[in-house]
This record gives sequence, structure tokens and C-alpha cells, in this order.
Amino acid sequence: MFCNLKIVGVGTYHPKNEIDNKYFVEHFKKMNKDPRPLLKHLGRERRFKAKKFGNENSVTMALEASKKAIADANIDINDIDMIVFASDFPEYVSPSNALMISSKLNSRANIVFDMNSNCISMISALDIIDSYIKNKDINNVLLVSSCMITPFAREDDIVVYPSTADASAAVVLQKIPDRNRSGVIDSGFYTDCSYNWTIKNPACGFSRITDNSVDTRMKMMEWNQFDFSFLSDNWCKLIYNLLDKNSLTPEDVSLYLFSQFSKADIMATIEKLNVMEERIIYVGNKYGYTGPTSPILALNEAKKTNKIVEGSYAILCSVGSGYTMGALLYKF
Repeated sequence: MFCNLKIVGVGTYHPKNEIDNKYFVEHFKKMNKDPRPLLKHLGRERRFKAKKFGNENSVTMALEASKKAIADANIDINDIDMIVFASDFPEYVSPSNALMISSKLNSRANIVFDMNSNCISMISALDIIDSYIKNKDINNVLLVSSCMITPFAREDDIVVYPSTADASAAVVLQKIPDRNRSGVIDSGFYTDCSYNWTIKNPACGFSRITDNSVDTRMKMMEWNQFDFSFLSDNWCKLIYNLLDKNSLTPEDVSLYLFSQFSKADIMATIEKLNVMEERIIYVGNKYGYTGPTSPILALNEAKKTNKIVEGSYAILCSVGSGYTMGALLYKF
């Protein structure tokens, strides 16, 4: 008998403020910069951003996505035993964002905590929760993430400002004993710390965030340009290793739910895996890049477009700054 951890509900949320590429072309034209080549490479067309210093934040967005996921799972909030908030954009350091979300949902969950592994946070959390619940009296888990990058994106940053967006994504996970194995099957991770200098947020570090002598820009995200061409090769290695461990081939996987940062790198990856383009779900053109939420946004799109087949396999794969990679094998 297998103790399967399955996704039984999905919910997403985007702010109402939708922005197209034209806005950013005009914005950077004033600085004698042209973001169009990058936007084409990344596959950007539109994105949703919260209004700067408005009434939305990581917790309010997470609350909306969580409500949708719970409704989609067709369970009561009182059935949730555990809440995990997995993101590198928390609204609070204390108390935990998971606790705040639990309070606003009127949840009775006794296990609530935050975790952060940057843009692979949702993948890492799925893996951790799968291991954690096996010997625990836990049946239903709410896993939610938010990417609230707007307050930290410098308006002169030609990479971060036009390519990123705000969003939240949530899944309800259920422990389901069964003779057949399904749900979270396996995972693989890879880290190369030599890129730790490339992306920092806040650039000055939290110890100096209240120092008035620090330039305001240093209290925001810092993106140092670097060669990212290794991504598809290393994603392929990670995916091949994961599939080999489970006696599968890339062709056995029906859906590839990647990080939505770069469409060009996704296409290069599936070409090297020798799988058809129809097996990827790309939503970065509609929603921009939304950090750890992005593979779940792709999952939600697959669900809405009826591309999920019971008994089929999916790969969730992402990369985080610094850099670290994660891939997770899931069976519907």
C-alpha cells in the first residue's frame, strides 16, 4: 500500500493591473534602451502587476489563491491539517505568512510554517511535504506561494522590471493510501553556488534595510547580468537522472511544467529531450515571470485546457537564483 500525496485542488490569483510590452518599450526608450530583443527571447507579451504601494501583498494574494484551491478540492477549510507558505517574497518575517493565511481563512491547522528556496520553493515544498506526512496524522495540506516582486523591481533594470510579474498559486494536497503509486513520485536537485553573486534581494541585505545612508536602489533587487546558456543542458541532466531512476524516458512524460522565465530555454530543453512542443505548457507570455508560482500556473492552465490525463506523468522543473535547480516527477 502506497501513501500517495496527490494534488486535489488548484487555485491561482493575479492582480487586475494588466500591462503589455508597449508600456515597457516606451519606458526604456527614455533611457535609450530597447527591451524588445529580451522580451522576444523570454516570450513576454502581457503580465499582471499589483499597483505600487497599493493594498495587495503576498498574504492577500495567497488568501485568494488558497480559497480557490480549497473550493476546487471540494473540501472544508476545517479539513486542512497543515499550511505551508513557500516563497522568496514574504510579506512578513514574523509572524509566519502561513500563520497569517491560516488566521484569515479561519483554519484549525496546527502545523503552519514558511519555507524559501527561491524560485524552486513550490517544488522543494512538494518534496518536503511528501516526506513529512508519511508518518504523521495529516491528511490535507494547503501549499501556497506568492510572488510580489513589484516593490523590489528597479525601474531602470531592463531584465527584472519588464519580465517579472505578481501572482499567487495554491494547491491542496491530500494523503491517499492506494495499492497503485501516484501523486508525488520522486524529485532531484542540483546546486552550483558559484553564481551566488548574480541576483540579490535586497541588494544591501536585511541587516542594512533600515540604514538611511544606504541608497534606496540597494534596498531593491539587484540583477547582475550573466551567461544563462547552461540552463537547458543542466535541466536535461536533472530530468534524465530523475527519469532513469524511475525507469522512464522523456517520451513517457505527458506534461512538462517548467519555470516560466524563458521560453527560449524551455524550447531548447525539450528539443534536447526530443519531445514534442505540445507537451509543454507555457504561460509566461500571458502572466510574465512569477517566480516559485510559475510551474503551478502552468499546471492550472493544463487543468483548464483539459490536458491532464489520469495515470499520465508530469515533470515540474524550475531554477532559483544563485543557482539551484529542482525537478519533480508527478503521476496524475
